[in-house]
Amino acid sequence: MLSTVQKRTARPPAGERQRARGAATLVVIAALGVLMLAIVTIAHVAGVAVDRAHARAAADATALAAAAAGPDAAGRIAAANGATVVALTTRGADTTVTVTVGRARAEATARREIIWDRDP
Repeated sequence: MLSTVQKRTARPPAGERQRARGAATLVVIAALGVLMLAIVTIAHVAGVAVDRAHARAAADATALAAAAAGPDAAGRIAAANGATVVALTTRGADTTVTVTVGRARAEATARREIIWDRDP
């Protein structure tokens, strides 16, 4: 019969050690899979956020160009900003444009105002 000290330090049989190592390998593989999924998700969300910000900036510039110089200028400015004009409407002095950049869509409105220069 083994003493108490020997019972605590006795090694499990070889088959049990192999199963324990195999289980640890599965846990590590599962953890790496979860980590990879998290990284891909974060990259996707970051890409969408960048596209959204780029689309807003392009929509603002395109709306200003459309209000100041018309639809042709709006198309050139949108293309220079990597955007595609989806819609452009003018009602009175207000011009509204909708552009897409990658997976994002943005809308902006600009107003054309005439500023009179009054010399004193």
